[in-house]
Formats: sequence, structure tokens, C-alpha cells
Amino acid sequence: MRTVLTRTPLRISFFGGGTDLESFWSKYKGQVLSVSINRYIYVAVQKSVTPYYTLSYLDKCETVDTIDDIKHDIVRESLRLTGTDEKVSISIKSDVTSDGSGLGASSTLAVGILHALYRFKGKEISVEELARQACYLEIHILKQTIGKQDQYIAAYGGMQHISFLSDGTVELRRISNLAAIKNLESRLLLFHTGIGRKAGEILKEQNVLDESKANNLLLMASQVEAAVNLLEENKIDDIGKLLKDGWMLKKQLSKKISNVFIDELINRLFQAGAEGVKVTGAGGGGGILVFHKPGKANQIREAVKELEEYPFSFTMEGTQVLEAQY
Repeated sequence: MRTVLTRTPLRISFFGGGTDLESFWSKYKGQVLSVSINRYIYVAVQKSVTPYYTLSYLDKCETVDTIDDIKHDIVRESLRLTGTDEKVSISIKSDVTSDGSGLGASSTLAVGILHALYRFKGKEISVEELARQACYLEIHILKQTIGKQDQYIAAYGGMQHISFLSDGTVELRRISNLAAIKNLESRLLLFHTGIGRKAGEILKEQNVLDESKANNLLLMASQVEAAVNLLEENKIDDIGKLLKDGWMLKKQLSKKISNVFIDELINRLFQAGAEGVKVTGAGGGGGILVFHKPGKANQIREAVKELEEYPFSFTMEGTQVLEAQY
């Protein structure tokens, strides 16, 4: 049976989040430092054995007559965008099942399903084109208030310094100091706050760019270059303070980014040996990333033992086709 299976990585964004929104990069240079991790979204596409489109994801299933009847918006619009007009069966699985993980899941899915559908049709497509089309799907077709970093890191993978220019161009520079990358990885832990949220609700408020927000985002963008320099020189110890400062800047962008529960968690983490902490993604819940002092990992885990830990490693690969049968 004709089958295609893709695997596309989730990500951790360290610095510059929010500067990838068009309201910012259309006026200033946006930039982020982001890395793909070994937690993935898998998309399997098969020729349907029934006269219907069938779709399974999380704990939901859909069986429908037409593309228009599909409720999952990214799946529906991906089928339209790729021109997939034959009946197919699509299965979506994720290594992270929590709602609103803050790890870029919706954009990862957009990249992964576009990749799978194009290969199902027998078409090779570049990672650059996958990223562009995923951005177009989410931002222009679905009118979501989101940035462009997640689609690009999902497509390309690795640790990337990504710049967003005012003409819409996206430039990527891969961080190549593997020793520094491994050192950074060894100092990080990732947990889930237990709070699900939709990034768009927070980003809509952040997207209204006044002078105060613009100044904060300019400072956050400058942190990217500082972090890249530290990585090139393998000065990992200074990353913690940058993360701490970045979180304080991010909190000022919207009152929805943090809350009493998150603030209390972060205080506990610092008391246990954290040197830098930030909520991943747009904020308000989802994941919480911890940069800790050497040898303090177990104390950190004990301090927030009620939270689910997401063990992870960095990965240098973006979206991949794991299986293709024709």
C-alpha cells in the first residue's frame, strides 16, 4: 500500500522569541536562537481503503466525505495547499501529548504534514520551501497570530541563529561549535508546568507593538547575538544570566505570559540551583526550561517533583521521511 511516514522535530527557543512576528520584523531586524530536539511529531499518509478521508490525532478521529468537512484546520489546509485530491488516511502522533507544550508543535505539524503529502504525491520539496509554505499556511491562510521561527527550525533542524528581515527574507546560520552545544545541553532540564494554553491568545496582545514593547523586543533580539558569541567561545556559564534577563524582558510584553503559579515555580527553581529559567514558547504555561549550576540537576528535579519532566537531547536534523512505499 502506498505509504509515507515523516518525523519532524519539536524545538526549544532560547532567545529572541516575539521578534519573529511581522509587526516587529517589518520595522526592525528580528532574530532568534533556537534548537531542534529529539521529541517529534510523526505523520503517516496512506491511500484510503475506504471512499472517505480518515484522520486520527491525539484521542480524536475524523471520517469525512470531502476536504471541506475536515475539522482539523492544519490538515484540511495542507491537503488543499498540496493539491491532494485523492482520498487518504492520515495518522498523527506526537512524543509530547500535553496541550500547549510551548515547543512549537502546531508549526512542527504543519511542516511534517506538508512534507508527507508532497512525498505521497511523489514530489521532492526543499526544506526552505517546506518552511515557507508552512508559514503561509498558518499565518496567511489560517490567519494565526504567530511568528516564523518554529516552521524554519522544524524544517532545517540543528541549532540555528535565524534572522527575519524587513523584506520577509529569512536567513539561517547554523551554530557549529559542537563542544559548546554539548556543554549547553548538559546544563538544561525541561519540565511541563501542567498548564495548557494557546499561543495565539498571548501573541495577539504582544502583536500590538507600542514603543515600550518594541524597546523590550530590541533588547531581546540583541541577546541572540550575545548568546551566539558565548557559544562560539564555549562560555556556557554566562548563558544562565542571559536567560534570566530574557525572561524578565519577556514578562513585560504581556500580563498573560506569567502568573503567580509560574513565578512561585521559578523562585523554587532558583533556590534549588537554577541560574536561568524561562517558560518556553509564548508563555502562560507549557514548558519551563531550566539552566542549572553543574551538579544541581537532581536538586532541581526534587524542587519541582510534581511536574512532568521532558528528557531531551538536541538533534541536528530537521524533518525527515522515515518510510516511503509506492
